[in-house]
Amino acid sequence: MLSSSELSHTTLVNIPRNQAQEFMGIYEHLGDVGLGVWHWGLKHNDKLLGVVSYGTTCFSKNRGWISQLAKELRCNIIQLCRGGCSFNAPICTATHLIARANRAMYNKLGSSIIIAYADTQFYEIGTIYQASNAIYTGLTDPKGQGNYYILGKKMSGWKVRKKFGTRDLSKLREYDPKLKFIPLTPKHRYIMIAATPRTVKKYRKLMLAHNQPYPKREKLCVMSMRSSCISNF
Repeated sequence: MLSSSELSHTTLVNIPRNQAQEFMGIYEHLGDVGLGVWHWGLKHNDKLLGVVSYGTTCFSKNRGWISQLAKELRCNIIQLCRGGCSFNAPICTATHLIARANRAMYNKLGSSIIIAYADTQFYEIGTIYQASNAIYTGLTDPKGQGNYYILGKKMSGWKVRKKFGTRDLSKLREYDPKLKFIPLTPKHRYIMIAATPRTVKKYRKLMLAHNQPYPKREKLCVMSMRSSCISNF
């Protein structure tokens, strides 16, 4: 088994979506790459130790304080959508992978604010993001949003609106009387930045008003499915 000290001998590579999807299907509890567009894998001897996927955000980039911050810093806004490590990867593989993948995204897109979430539904608190020195901004407010089970498929609110032109439950039940609406749970939100040291310093100063203490796990809980193996982010 690879030791933590040997992670510097690993290689970060840009991998195709299908390879990332296959890896997440085994090592990430949601089993997919989500909104991921750019996928990075950490390899050792041609074997994947971990994968992280970045993509578009699940919120509007045109309003809110994060958007204002991005405009002031002249940064893109992207989301760390999914991440996972193999069961035999060293314990600090995830933070090592995030640090290198964030730099790779900076080289690819330029200065970028990176949003990441930890889902309270799965008892996550964002331990990996805390270890990555991300700034914690508190819990999100779902504001009545949710996922939909319609026509035998699970869809996000965004996909439902795109496909059916509405998220009105009464109208959607015209398509599927057995429609189910599952409200979203609050998520812990973390923010990182991939930029020059000067921009990072300015970002840290601007974020002081939004910075909150890291949440702590109050008690041990039984995690469902593969999340109990702490292989996912």
